Amino acid sequence: MTPTEDKFLETTPLDVTIKALTSQIEELKSLQKKQMENDHQASSGSGDSQRTEILEKEVRELRTLNAKAEYRIEILLNTLAKYDQQLGKKDL
Repeated sequence: MTPTEDKFLETTPLDVTIKALTSQIEELKSLQKKQMENDHQASSGSGDSQRTEILEKEVRELRTLNAKAEYRIEILLNTLAKYDQQLGKKDL
């Protein structure tokens, strides 16, 4: 300790020193907690981005499957319409 720090501790009442140190400890604990939360969010953030990528890929695949299904439905509807026309001509 420097002479100034020694003199400060000698002239400051003990209860004031304890109160100040306790306050500093609480502030440090708070900062540590915030840092740990930020670290946790950062580490889980990479998991979120991976999950987002997986979900985006799944959405693309589902859109492709949906487009194919819609195309097949369109072909089936056209085929049914032609079949109905043929049946209508036979009835006449």
